[in-house]
Amino acid sequence: MANLVRFMQLPRKIFMKVKEFNFQNVNYKYKVSGTGPEKLVVFHGFDQNIYSFDFLSEHLNDDEFTLYSIGLLHHDSIVNKNRYISERLSKIQLIEFFDKFCTLEGIENFQLIGYSLGARIAVNIAIAKSSRTNGLLLLAPDGICTNKWYSMLTNFPGDQLFKLIVKYRSKGIIVKNILSSLNLISHKEKKLISYSYDEPDRLKKVYLTWRSYSRITFAFKTLRKLIETNQFNISFIFGKYDRIIGQCPIEKLNKIDTKVIRVLVLEEGHDLLKKSHLNLYQEILKRSKINPSISRQAHQKL
Repeated sequence: MANLVRFMQLPRKIFMKVKEFNFQNVNYKYKVSGTGPEKLVVFHGFDQNIYSFDFLSEHLNDDEFTLYSIGLLHHDSIVNKNRYISERLSKIQLIEFFDKFCTLEGIENFQLIGYSLGARIAVNIAIAKSSRTNGLLLLAPDGICTNKWYSMLTNFPGDQLFKLIVKYRSKGIIVKNILSSLNLISHKEKKLISYSYDEPDRLKKVYLTWRSYSRITFAFKTLRKLIETNQFNISFIFGKYDRIIGQCPIEKLNKIDTKVIRVLVLEEGHDLLKKSHLNLYQEILKRSKINPSISRQAHQKL
């Protein structure tokens, strides 16, 4: 009996499953937590993994929710030799990927959660699958405003320059210093670039990830249409001191009728995957679970 009690008190990670599935010559890892009827499909951000949402999955009720944390390309995935490693993913391929995943797991309706780059992926899926979406929770969402450097380095000829910088890293450092001396990049941007240059593998990861997801974008007018015509809850959470996403998305969203969505700004930077915000995220998810088509007025009172 004592052994049984100790077993029941083991951390919930013991009940989580890590699985894999193949899509177009890429083996993707994903983690399943819980066994509840409400399905939560989660996409992490750059340089994270399928365990990045453990702070949330470990505190959700297993009988209410099942959380699927899907690894991104060049993160929790293995690119087979039959696929060009830096091949760009199209929107059509993204939806085919998601359809295959849902079929594999028997998922009909779902809530989507995305952080940073993962939020850009979640928005594209919500646009394509709005009739099956119960809720959309976006944390430090990328893609609402276009980053000039991201745009330049993922399109011709900037993408070719980026490729050369990755290949000849030492010369790339010289380019960075020249741009800085000419005041073409800010001190903040220089620090962010230096962060990637510190590790060659990280720089290559930035290049491959940015390139692979460069076509997974959305126009703000399309997002606005989704917001204004949606029948499910949409929540945007930002960090007040986020140096990566900045304040531009907040300013654009504030121009939309705020009764339609919930926009929250926390006293944080870019990292919003913290246990200190657990109660807020749980409340949003539970409210969407109770009634996916909850009235906008009720959602505003959250």
